[in-house]
Amino acid sequence: MARHEFKPTFEPTSQPRSFLYNAYLPFFAVLDMIKLRTRILLGALIQILLYAALPTRWAVVPACAMLLHSTCLTVVQLLSPNTKNTFVHGVVPGRVTAQIPPAGPTPAAHSVVVFNLGVQYNHPLGPLSPAGRQINRYFDAMRRDLHSRRHELGLLDMSFWRAGERESNNTLLTTMVFRDIEGLHRFAHEPIHREAWDWWSGKARSPAYTGVFHETFCVPAGEYETLYVNCRPVLFGRGQVRMVGGGKDGEEGQEWRSTLVSADEPALKTQYARMNRREDGTVKG
Repeated sequence: MARHEFKPTFEPTSQPRSFLYNAYLPFFAVLDMIKLRTRILLGALIQILLYAALPTRWAVVPACAMLLHSTCLTVVQLLSPNTKNTFVHGVVPGRVTAQIPPAGPTPAAHSVVVFNLGVQYNHPLGPLSPAGRQINRYFDAMRRDLHSRRHELGLLDMSFWRAGERESNNTLLTTMVFRDIEGLHRFAHEPIHREAWDWWSGKARSPAYTGVFHETFCVPAGEYETLYVNCRPVLFGRGQVRMVGGGKDGEEGQEWRSTLVSADEPALKTQYARMNRREDGTVKG
């Protein structure tokens, strides 16, 4: 009997898909350093300089042009078909769930490791503080290395977040999903991470202008489930796995498969079903 597989959301690709819609570090750095009131004051200062340098009729042109552009863009996006609206770009319609390929017929058949790595900038300049700039370089170097060796280290993917509970938004978080703890542990003891840790421990910890933290959650098979409805791929849903198999003319080939599969089939429709459990919560044999 042929092995049943869950319906994949994306077709396999020869290279990993990119779900990074913005260059996250420069974007976060600017927003973290320039608070809302500072942006308003900068805008007011620019307008004062324009009034001082230009006739009144020309000094108001930049502000009016920006207002007109924002208004027209909003109207166009409201009236445009979904395929042309940047707000829904990359959105996967309907219900999908994340399963490690090859997925099926048993949901949540593989264990996963969730790793949170973060930094806090306890300095008025945030990521642009002296220690912050070096930390940014180390974090970016580690991100690039992980992405380039994702198959080797078992990295499924990573997502980036900025905390919002403080005015400065000064906590940046990277959430990674690995296939196993061995790949994560190996990376943690490699030179690029050890160099960053040794630098921070020796030079950046005092004074307490920067803080770093991590959390590791090893999740056994059948102890997790996911559901994404009308969402851009995020977190575990961004995961991709390299599959090696037969290529053209009998040569060894490879393809990358996404973790996202349709959640509309019976085996994946409910929370318990996605955890391979019966309706009473007990684990299926």
